[in-house]
Amino acid sequence: MGLKTQLIDLGTGSNAPGASADVSFNLMGHAHECLYLKLEDAAGVRTEAEIAADVDRVKLYIDGEEQWNIRADDLVRVREYDGESFGDTADDTTGALVIPLVPSFAISQDLAANLRLGTKDLKSCSLLVKCTAACGATKMRLGSDVAPNENCGLVRSIKERPRNHAAADTEEINDLPMDVSRRICRYFINLGATPGVIDVDGGVVYSQNGVPKCEMRPSLASTAAKRAGRTAHASWCVVDLQRRGLLADAVAFAGDPSTGHPDPITEHALKIVWSTAPAAYRILEETYVYIVGQRTKAAAAEAAAA
Repeated sequence: MGLKTQLIDLGTGSNAPGASADVSFNLMGHAHECLYLKLEDAAGVRTEAEIAADVDRVKLYIDGEEQWNIRADDLVRVREYDGESFGDTADDTTGALVIPLVPSFAISQDLAANLRLGTKDLKSCSLLVKCTAACGATKMRLGSDVAPNENCGLVRSIKERPRNHAAADTEEINDLPMDVSRRICRYFINLGATPGVIDVDGGVVYSQNGVPKCEMRPSLASTAAKRAGRTAHASWCVVDLQRRGLLADAVAFAGDPSTGHPDPITEHALKIVWSTAPAAYRILEETYVYIVGQRTKAAAAEAAAA
């Protein structure tokens, strides 16, 4: 079983929120499972709509490298897909932007210990909150579900990939990032402001080494998601390689015989058939990345040089 967590207050950050302000929180000293960004004004706790107007995006940096970069409203959509509501009136997360470093299905599968963000061997770890120009919050605090500290290891990562496609045709996306330290979990495809419409018959195909691994038609995607306890927002299509919530389903770029995927991934791609062009849109890429902390790397280098 995973280690028991406790909710602690990490304080108010580097400075007060305000128009276009950047607020940074130091995460060193704990192993984190979930972060709760609470915003208030003179009238009290901010609502979901107000928080979306306050916070442009959140970024997570681990040893100086960006591992999360996601808009606040997109983060709410990701949590909704996993069956989580904005806030729970029964506890102190009401009025908070919840940042799940461990997805809820991983907790139910008891994978939390695999995915907690340990900071013991890191030199730096911080959350950066970028406020909008219209930010009306006057107070910002961060809470965290923490466990006894441990070295960093496998960590959840979500990054936005902005795109633009102006034609109602087949879009081939062959420039997806490749990183042997990562495992692919999901792609959240936002349909854009227009919005774009994914073709009913063509749909979305995700392939690895030229072999289709996930073929999603809009109606099929919705049905499959519901069976797994997920609910996609109307403005999103989700290519979910981890619907069962199993770590083994997150395919490693380097290959992993223990998961039934022994061969390394040398190329991977998305093909989207648009019946209406999306113009500007974005893809959220969710992966698990294995991180060896800078302190562990430094100790190994010293030992090798001795």
